Amino acid sequence: MARKRQTTGMPKVGGPKPPKPTTPTTGTPTPTPTPTSASPSPSTPNPNPASKLKRGEPLKAYRSRAEQEAEQQRIILLGVSVAAVVIVLLLVIALGYEALIRPNTGVATVNNQTINVAEFQKRVRIEHALLSSQISNELNQMAGLFGGINEAFQFLSQQESFNTRYNEVQFVDTLGLRVLNDMIDDRIVARAAENLGITVTDEEVEAKINEYFNYDPAETALIGVEPTATPTETITPTPFVSPTPSPIPTETPIPTATATETLPPDGTLPTATLNITAAPTEPTPTLSATEVEGNYLTNRDEFFNNIQNLTGVSRSDIYDYFRALTLRDKVAETVATAGTTALFVDARRIQVATQEEALDVLTALQSGENFATLAQSLSLDAATKDLGGELGWQPLFTYPEVVRTQLETTEIAALIGPVEIDGNFHIFQVRGREERDLEEDQIEQRQAEAFSAWLTEQREAEGTTFEIFDTWAENLPTVQTGLQ
Repeated sequence: MARKRQTTGMPKVGGPKPPKPTTPTTGTPTPTPTPTSASPSPSTPNPNPASKLKRGEPLKAYRSRAEQEAEQQRIILLGVSVAAVVIVLLLVIALGYEALIRPNTGVATVNNQTINVAEFQKRVRIEHALLSSQISNELNQMAGLFGGINEAFQFLSQQESFNTRYNEVQFVDTLGLRVLNDMIDDRIVARAAENLGITVTDEEVEAKINEYFNYDPAETALIGVEPTATPTETITPTPFVSPTPSPIPTETPIPTATATETLPPDGTLPTATLNITAAPTEPTPTLSATEVEGNYLTNRDEFFNNIQNLTGVSRSDIYDYFRALTLRDKVAETVATAGTTALFVDARRIQVATQEEALDVLTALQSGENFATLAQSLSLDAATKDLGGELGWQPLFTYPEVVRTQLETTEIAALIGPVEIDGNFHIFQVRGREERDLEEDQIEQRQAEAFSAWLTEQREAEGTTFEIFDTWAENLPTVQTGLQ
């Protein structure tokens, strides 16, 4: 009896291989299945593209073209919206700066008080409009005497005060710097007035305005009282009296028919845009005092309305300007005494363009040439050349400082020069000196000079501080000139 083999149910090492499985029907081998983790054949299409992405990878790359274009449009619209918001913000900031910040920006300080852009621009506009009106009126009035605007301009341009005002009208930066210095002086004057107990009333401001228009209520009230009284036919603003005296006193020559036609420096004819009334072409009936006063008030209001329309300032701004002028006058009367007499000099001069010409003139005079003859043939001063260079008797203080000492101390009949004044060269001869009484306008001119010296002292005095910022030139206003 054979023994049974004991088994463990586990294959033995090195034992026979298990048979290959066969199909139940045919007995052929079953194909080995392809592992699912293997990569598909390149030629085999992949029905599920997402099966290629790693877990969490976005599907953006596989969006449709319409979706991509829509996304791009949303990005563009967002960028445009942001840009529009930025532009609006910048405009708001710019408008806010122009309306709120810039007007309050300082252009100068005086004793810790700020002169801001707004008040600086108002003052420049007011003075520019007033100067334009003055020059237009002067030219129109003188044109009737000299035969035309060109001839009137040629005559007026011989006066330094006219040239100064004309240049300020043409060049706003020149006007702006002068105005800024005047505003600094106004602050100094206001402090002095407070210390001296000086104030200005509304009636005094009205009187200053009347003076500007050359209107005298007291004189007007006499119309009809005296048989010889003559009313004023027209009311036109009179030129400002500059605080700076003219460098050379001159006499008004008699106009001649041979005047040379000369255009103003800019090559165009000045035209009046702020004339209050036209010069009458025929006699007008005598007006009563009430009618003259009514015409004056009407013309003044029209003039101020023109100033307001031209500059954009208010009526109170204009009155504030005249108030400052009135306060100046009252302080000047207190701190700058002029006196009623002064040293007068009788002199004559020859004016030429270069120093070489002046030396030639001096040599000719020293050799015995006639002064009057040389002046008539060589002098550039149209106002005195036909008079042989005669300046007549004038107060010494009306001459430029550069020549005053020589005119005061040089021996009678001695020659002085060459002296350079305003780019030209002058030869003077003193013919006499003596103390004389001053006329009213001469007293005013001397007082203006004394007041100017007082202002200079106050600027330099201890306790006075002022500073002009470079930004003043950047904040000059746009102005409309009445001289085209």
